[in-house]
Amino acid sequence: MKTRFFKVGFYLSIIHALVTIVLTLYVFRKGMVRFDNLEIPISSFETVVQFAVSILMQPVSSLWTMGLNQHFQAVEWGAFLFNSLLWGFVIGFFFEFWQSFMSSHKSVVNYKKGHTS
Repeated sequence: MKTRFFKVGFYLSIIHALVTIVLTLYVFRKGMVRFDNLEIPISSFETVVQFAVSILMQPVSSLWTMGLNQHFQAVEWGAFLFNSLLWGFVIGFFFEFWQSFMSSHKSVVNYKKGHTS
C-alpha cells in the first residue's frame, strides 16, 4: 500500500508538472501575440487558463510574490518541482484515503447484507 501511494503520488506529480507547463506556455504564447497587437482582447478561455495556472502554481507562487524570488533565483525550477510533488502527493493521499474509505464501506455493506468479502 505504501509503494502504491508513492507511485500514485509520483505519477500525479508528473501530470501536474506537465499540465502546468503546457498551460503556462499557452498563456505566454497568447500574451506575446497581444504584446505586438494591443487591440486583441483577452478571451474568456485565456482568462480561465490564467486562473488555472495561478491555482496550479500555489503555494509556491505565493512565496515568490512575497519577495523570496529575489533571494532564491537559483532554485526556481526546484521550487516548481517541489510544488508539483506537493500537489501530486496530496492528491495521491486523498485518492488513497478515498479508496480505503470506499473499500471499508463496501465490506460493511456486504456484512450487513449477510455476505462476506
